[in-house]
Amino acid sequence: SSLLVVEEGYMKIFDVAEKSTQLLVILFFLLAAPSVFSGPGTSRKLDVLVLMFLVVIPTILCFVLYCRGGITKFLTNDRDDKLNELAGEVESIISIYRMIADYSRRPFFESRCEKMIAAYNKAFVDAGVVLKNNGYFAEWLGLLAVVIYIVVGGRRNLNDEITLGMFLANLSAIKAIADSCGEVYEALNDMQGILPELTRVAVLLNMPIDLPKRKALNRDRRKRTKEMRSELKNRLTAGFPVDFLSVSVSHLEY
Repeated sequence: SSLLVVEEGYMKIFDVAEKSTQLLVILFFLLAAPSVFSGPGTSRKLDVLVLMFLVVIPTILCFVLYCRGGITKFLTNDRDDKLNELAGEVESIISIYRMIADYSRRPFFESRCEKMIAAYNKAFVDAGVVLKNNGYFAEWLGLLAVVIYIVVGGRRNLNDEITLGMFLANLSAIKAIADSCGEVYEALNDMQGILPELTRVAVLLNMPIDLPKRKALNRDRRKRTKEMRSELKNRLTAGFPVDFLSVSVSHLEY
């Protein structure tokens, strides 16, 4: 599970950075392509539609990811809670198995485990359906962008506004934009699915610790032991003081 948290959580940041760099390279290509590849009699202006796709596709994907974040977080939290309950139940049964067998309670615990397994399977399927649907949206949006440019860019090519090579280059750029945005979206979707584990780890790592109190108790215990040993040393005529130390408990509250 810790490997999954690292692989699907922290390491996905590098995938997002890589695909974001690809989008910047595509932007540079779109800015330079009209003046490099346009032929005589064709427009050397920037293709606004392709630049619009570069802005609109990531915006729509981020908006959908934000809108789906609530249900995604709820179902992944429920899935992880069910898994933790099942793991805790199994650990508890293992620790008291001998007692369960002695009192003939195995059918009861088997039935309870079956119910918990069924609840986890349902939660796992529900979360998987939402995550899978989230992933398909990027593919649909990229396909829609390609279809729109085939219609619009094809008409511009027939009207000799852009060359065939420029049309095909723009079409490849749109597909590359959709693929890169889709992979960024998929990485963010995976990170969103693993977010409950990351949140739980962060909470556990930032919980208050009792180390200062334990240190103070240890210093007080050593101080009192030293005083008692010095007192016994002054009174004893034979033997070692440590053998005559009494066990004392103070400031005990319950």
